[in-house]
Amino acid sequence: MINRYWAETFHPLIELGVAVIFIFALWLTEILVFEAGTVFLFLFIAITFLIRVLHLEAYARLLLAACLIASNALISFKALQGAEVLSAYLLFKNKYQIEEKDLNGWTVTENNQYWNDELQFGFTLPEGFYFFKPENLTMENKTGAGQIAGLLAFSDHDAERYPFVRIFYFPDYLGFQENQAISEFSEFLKIQVSKGDIEDIQEIQQKELEPFIVTSKFWTFYDLLRPRYAKTGFILVETSNHDKLLLHITENLEKGEIHEQGIREFLASIRFGNRLQSN
Repeated sequence: MINRYWAETFHPLIELGVAVIFIFALWLTEILVFEAGTVFLFLFIAITFLIRVLHLEAYARLLLAACLIASNALISFKALQGAEVLSAYLLFKNKYQIEEKDLNGWTVTENNQYWNDELQFGFTLPEGFYFFKPENLTMENKTGAGQIAGLLAFSDHDAERYPFVRIFYFPDYLGFQENQAISEFSEFLKIQVSKGDIEDIQEIQQKELEPFIVTSKFWTFYDLLRPRYAKTGFILVETSNHDKLLLHITENLEKGEIHEQGIREFLASIRFGNRLQSN
């Protein structure tokens, strides 16, 4: 393609094909989701238009070659990332022989109270949060030990925008213990580090206030995707059915508080009996 474009510079079909591939690569890697990505695309279009109008052949050839190289790099990166996500998902999924249940049956009242009969577990959704059922989550969102039962996030389109809480289910017959929870979560953090998502993990000591908590452990980390320090960890609880739920919590650091407000409200609202309140 490049050789032909060198011979026939400004060939419209070649330019159109490269533009489609380049924009597809930007879309695939979710660069266009961010405002900076959209600004970049508009600048790219403006520069391309200017080069065409002025018939700058050398710059047109360089721009086309750069687009092809960038497209190949972005698509290859996305493919590698997808392979890593699948590998991590299967690693955790195959570790425990869980007979998966349909955990999408969440009942919701007008005042944002959620209840799941299968789990015998409920909570009130804090203001500003959104709830995702398992059927609405991606493979990456579901990655972790246990069966995903739902996710609370501070965004209606980005389930990983923190603060967020992922709820994982472990049936009673597994006998899931505290030491297993620590081991599984530590392994999850190692995978995040190996992917280049986070670094500088430091274990912290904190005492939870809710009496129903079996155990908990938290770490601070530096988020390389959203450059800032944050906190992640888990809280293990036991339901009235003697099943275990692992609450994976990632949140912003809030000085002087165990958790930020939305997470505190969520934990305070947890119940293990169907006591949905009316307005």
